[in-house]
Amino acid sequence: MRQVRISASAQELFQIMLVQGAEKFGVDVAVAKERLVFETLERVLKTSPHRGRYDPALRLYFYGVTDTPFMLVYEYDDIEVRVFFILHQRSDLNRIDRRSVTW
Repeated sequence: MRQVRISASAQELFQIMLVQGAEKFGVDVAVAKERLVFETLERVLKTSPHRGRYDPALRLYFYGVTDTPFMLVYEYDDIEVRVFFILHQRSDLNRIDRRSVTW
């Protein structure tokens, strides 16, 4: 079974958004959204990564996490799902640069 690897860049940005969400909506809401993101990685993308929308120009997949404002940006092979970014679903996708990611 595939493993999931999340970039340091994705983890850092996700934590910033969770803190902002906790300040605005409360800690319980932020924790629930965080749990949904990680459950989606384990239950959906780990086994069915092809479910995301593929962008051939960026060579990355995009998957909006249900009941959250978050989107996973990733690539995959038979060994792992590599999450480059965890973004807000309203993010400008034209600004994505996979070369800017720190692993």
